[in-house]
Amino acid sequence: MYYDPGDEESKNWAFVGLNQVGKVGVTIGFAIIYFWCAEIFPTVMRNSLMGASSVVARIGSISAPYISDIVSHRYFLKLVRHAIMPA
Repeated sequence: MYYDPGDEESKNWAFVGLNQVGKVGVTIGFAIIYFWCAEIFPTVMRNSLMGASSVVARIGSISAPYISDIVSHRYFLKLVRHAIMPA
């Protein structure tokens, strides 16, 4: 595909195309990770552990914007965040 920086229609098509490639990549990545995580757990406890990991993931996604907002106001909290997140 020829890309002319001055042509507005070319910019739009390039943006939409790259956006869709990125969305497909993220979707495939999450699907692979989800199925791979299911294989890590023993068969007997698989359902309950997948549910628990889903709950923890939801809590993390809900609290992420609040933690980011708090950390942006106080520098020392950035150090605390980096100290406790790997744990």
